[in-house]
Amino acid sequence: MVRSFCALIKHHARPTSWFTGPDLSRYDRVYRTGEMPDLAEALSARAGRDIKVPHANSSSTRLRLQDLQPQTWLALAEHVAPEYRFLRGHFDNPLT
Repeated sequence: MVRSFCALIKHHARPTSWFTGPDLSRYDRVYRTGEMPDLAEALSARAGRDIKVPHANSSSTRLRLQDLQPQTWLALAEHVAPEYRFLRGHFDNPLT
């Protein structure tokens, strides 16, 4: 797999549990990447000071699920299914 050859890809392809541990019940909330301003606000409230969460590496073109070929959709659905099982209760799997 490509992710085994590139640290940046490997970092982004690791399962959420690698970063959070196996039990999400210890967390108040799970944030999507699009909710980083909400995370910054929550961290600022807890810290009692302004916390900034920088935004970098943003694409101007957004890929939509309906833009994918059927075989790509199926491969992606299989790949992300374990993540959505882990995140159940927080997010619905858009590929099911």
